[in-house]
Amino acid sequence: MKFLRDNKTFLALLIPFLAIPWITLGDFHLLLFNFSHDRFEILGNAIEMNTYAMIALLVILGVALTFISTLSLSRFYCGTLCPNTFFAHLLTLFAQKKKSILSKIIGLSILTALASMLAFSVVAYGMSTDELIHAITRLSFAGWLVITLSALMIAEVYMIQGWYCAYLCPYGATCAILPIEDRLSYEFSDPANDCTECGGCVKICPIPNLDIREGFDIRCI
Repeated sequence: MKFLRDNKTFLALLIPFLAIPWITLGDFHLLLFNFSHDRFEILGNAIEMNTYAMIALLVILGVALTFISTLSLSRFYCGTLCPNTFFAHLLTLFAQKKKSILSKIIGLSILTALASMLAFSVVAYGMSTDELIHAITRLSFAGWLVITLSALMIAEVYMIQGWYCAYLCPYGATCAILPIEDRLSYEFSDPANDCTECGGCVKICPIPNLDIREGFDIRCI
């Protein structure tokens, strides 16, 4: 299936991302920022750490990973590893105007399931999965956080997908402040007049309604 081939790298990384919060080594987890018990768990070991220290560690790791991906992966991240691109590919399978209502319902159901799994996993890196499941059933703060993140992902895909790429994506923001000209600039050139205005480049691009012939757009990956 073309969809699986196009997204094989993202799916290969998604599986361990979803699995890691469930893995324990002895009394502790493989990787867990355990905010509820004030400890950072890694490789089955635990380091006592208060909430502010763990937040600082998360921020440092997030900034470091963003810079590393920007400098090394370049636009490979946007086109291959970004969840937003994966959701955009998924949306093209089910949400086109010519698709039937049943197909659109199936697409929304799959999107909802994936968004829920991603949201659960993101929150599960901050508390154990057992505690998180209990929080969801009790609709406590962590449970509502999972629900809210899921809803935001679905809304982002259907309503503000391109807006996210242009203004909220940490990769795009990093590219904008780094002095690397070729990461955010391009010039459409067709000296041989080979472009037939078929719109194929617009259709295949994972960013909705982006046409490079109209000039520079910060959303271009």
